[in-house]
Amino acid sequence: IKRAKYQTKRKKNVFSCDICDLCGIFASDYSCQIMKILIFDTDVQNYHFICGVIEDHDVRYEVIGPFTTIEQCRDYLLRHKDVDIIITDVLLGNELIFDVLNIISNHVPLIFVTSHEEYALKAFEYHSLSYLIKPIEEADLIKAISKAVRLRKVSPLLTPQGSWSNGGG
Repeated sequence: IKRAKYQTKRKKNVFSCDICDLCGIFASDYSCQIMKILIFDTDVQNYHFICGVIEDHDVRYEVIGPFTTIEQCRDYLLRHKDVDIIITDVLLGNELIFDVLNIISNHVPLIFVTSHEEYALKAFEYHSLSYLIKPIEEADLIKAISKAVRLRKVSPLLTPQGSWSNGGG
């Protein structure tokens, strides 16, 4: 699991910006914390594509991944509660991601990026913001991430850090 930090204007993990590039929220008096984005996907090429899209649009973020097994996802989520956005495939190996998603708060924005159309309705039961079918278009991914970033900025940390309440499902 790798951590990729793409940051500018760093001051102790807090950023000040006039208008955030992806979300477009005016924030002259607002400090933009680094967003922690998890990527659950066995497709390493897709992981690099997602990282590239985020980097090209100058989001202040820390990408962690790729998580390629259900066990890696579960272990990480049980140890780390400070997650802002999750981008995930539905299927990791031969296992569905939904049981793992029961661990997290339903306030963590989920973006599904998958080849499996048949799980779309199930994904929205877990409060998915977007369900993108591979191969994904950059514009669709930007729109989905922008929506997730806006949601986290408008109502950041609806549940206290360090606890997962109101699990999905």
